[in-house]
Amino acid sequence: MELDQSFCFIYSKRPGTDAASYPDDVSFATKQKRLKELQTIIKEQTKIISQRMLGTIQKVLVTTNSKEQPNAYFGKTENNRNVHFTSPNMPIGQVVLVHITKARINNLYGETIA
Repeated sequence: MELDQSFCFIYSKRPGTDAASYPDDVSFATKQKRLKELQTIIKEQTKIISQRMLGTIQKVLVTTNSKEQPNAYFGKTENNRNVHFTSPNMPIGQVVLVHITKARINNLYGETIA
C-alpha cells in the first residue's frame, strides 16, 4: 500500500483501552527505530506520488492567496496535496484546474489552465 501521509506516534498506553492492560515489552529505543523506519518509507512514497503528479492537470480548491506575491495562491488537490500556483484574480473557495509544473515532496507548483 502506498501511503501519502501518516500520523504515526510511538506507542503509549491509553487508559480505558484493552491494550492498556497488555505488557509493554518493547524498548523505547526499538520504538524510536521502528517509527523512524516507517517515516522514511512514507517519505519516499510521498516523493514518488509527487513525481507522478508532475505534468498532470489537477482540480485544486483555492484556499488562500499570498500576501507577499500578487497573483500567487495556495490550494489543495482532490487527494489533499498542497499546491502553490499563479493566476490572475482567483476567488477563494473556487475549484480550478492547475497544470503541475514542479513537484517537491510535500508541495506541488503550477499554473491555472484557462
